[in-house]
Amino acid sequence: MFWTIVITSLLLGSMLFFTMIITPSVFSTLNEVNARKFLRKIFPKIYLWCIILNFLLVILLLKEFNFKTLLAIFSVVFFIYSRQFLTPKINYYADLSNRTIKNNSSESIEKSAKKFKSLHSMSVILFASSFVCMVYILFTL
Repeated sequence: MFWTIVITSLLLGSMLFFTMIITPSVFSTLNEVNARKFLRKIFPKIYLWCIILNFLLVILLLKEFNFKTLLAIFSVVFFIYSRQFLTPKINYYADLSNRTIKNNSSESIEKSAKKFKSLHSMSVILFASSFVCMVYILFTL
């Protein structure tokens, strides 16, 4: 149980640190171009860190397969999906909506911006869902 608490706390702390410290600092310190570059580099690393911690948590929770185990499995799946599928799509539509990919009509740019917002909202929801899962796991251990 000790390592389950440690890993869950590390995961929650990492998620909070990223959300409360890193992201606001990036937007208040860097210009838009550099903020975008930085976030594109750090997001896959944050997700990988969360995948690793979450996977270790799943292994520890498998001893007593229960609701907490399912939540940890859902959380690791959310992080894998976000890292491998959602983030590349978000970046693609961000590029389209910011006119960094040539030969786009204004209608296409508008559609891309809507798609970007939709995908970004999905990533925020998945991240928040994983956070809630970890809070539940930690406080029911």
